[in-house]
Amino acid sequence: MPSPTSTAVPSPAPVPLTAAIRTGVALLAVAAFALSYDALRQMAAASHIHPALTYAFPLVIDGFIAIGIGALLVLRTAPLSARLYVSALVGVATATSI
Repeated sequence: MPSPTSTAVPSPAPVPLTAAIRTGVALLAVAAFALSYDALRQMAAASHIHPALTYAFPLVIDGFIAIGIGALLVLRTAPLSARLYVSALVGVATATSI
């Protein structure tokens, strides 16, 4: 008995819609970054960090989160204690950012 084969190939999303979605996501990411940067810079100013250095505070916090997530990806086969330590550091940085 022959097995039924399907020749139907799912059609990809139309290119203009895909481009519009990607553009929308990129614009949303830029707006979120700008709002987060401004809020963290205001937090740095309220914490009495020197005004000339407040620009670096958001970069340190968000950079710490990004590097921590990268470290978690690298450490996915490491012992649980190492992964928990890095996860805790990422959690503290994320809580600071929020």
